[in-house]
Amino acid sequence: MGIAVDSVVDRLPTDFETNATFTPLISENEINPELQSKVNALLSCAGLQNAVHVSVVDDASINAMALPGKHMIVNQGLLDAVKSDIGLSFVLAHELAHFQHKDHLRSLGRGIVLSGLSAMLTGSSSSLTQLLTPASHADQSHYSKSRESLADSAALETVFCFYGYTEGATELFHVIAERSEQSRWSNLNHYLSSHPDTNERIHVINALSRELKDTNE
Repeated sequence: MGIAVDSVVDRLPTDFETNATFTPLISENEINPELQSKVNALLSCAGLQNAVHVSVVDDASINAMALPGKHMIVNQGLLDAVKSDIGLSFVLAHELAHFQHKDHLRSLGRGIVLSGLSAMLTGSSSSLTQLLTPASHADQSHYSKSRESLADSAALETVFCFYGYTEGATELFHVIAERSEQSRWSNLNHYLSSHPDTNERIHVINALSRELKDTNE
């Protein structure tokens, strides 16, 4: 069923989210013109034609997300953690890659289908559903990590396209690696559970950076 969802999402027209009606998720006081300008500048290198609207929410957790309707949410905690321009651009480019790959729609569709199918077959309160639901979440987590890795690769290409270099792109991951060693940073739990291993992520991105540099010299 998950593969079927992916197949449907792949066939959606590029302007699907522009034409579709989604419930507004962003209030006017969350709009950040400076961040919006940076996202707008990255769109071309990210291979996107339609506008992506970005906003900042007052949340201390280190996270950003792509939402239906071409809305990007960036938590204030992430902005506090990333200090460099290229480090922030990589994070934004990563979310833009999710839009390009329609990952936010894949995740939404898979979650609805898998949960609905489990409840339909066994009953929402059955013991089997209670057993299957964590399993489906584990499958989603594995799937999510693979999509995150693809988004990292695309984001790196976007950053290289825009800046001509990639040094400093892994700033956020170095911060996360350092903070994850401190138990008091409980707000990283969701990020670490749904994303690839941070140190491995840094290693892979650095290797891809060297390949990009060698290819374009």
